[in-house]
Amino acid sequence: MLTAVPEAISGVVSAVGDFFGGMWDFVTGKTTEGSEVVKAKTTEMSDHVSAKTTEMSTNATLQAQSMQTNVGLSMDAMNLDTQPRLIL
Repeated sequence: MLTAVPEAISGVVSAVGDFFGGMWDFVTGKTTEGSEVVKAKTTEMSDHVSAKTTEMSTNATLQAQSMQTNVGLSMDAMNLDTQPRLIL
């Protein structure tokens, strides 16, 4: 009876350790199933980041073009010449 309790606790600790160790191996891709899941999630994340980067680049370009147009229109409205002049 006295040895049964420590053995039971040891068995529980071992089982918990194996469970979390197995989970960690799965999450980090150290198992065949885990490596496929990690690969798929990494590819999905990479594709998403790439798409968002392209979207942000397009938005930045459109905003810069819009700003350039608006500045030009404002200069025209103020009747300012924006062409450089050669001073002799």
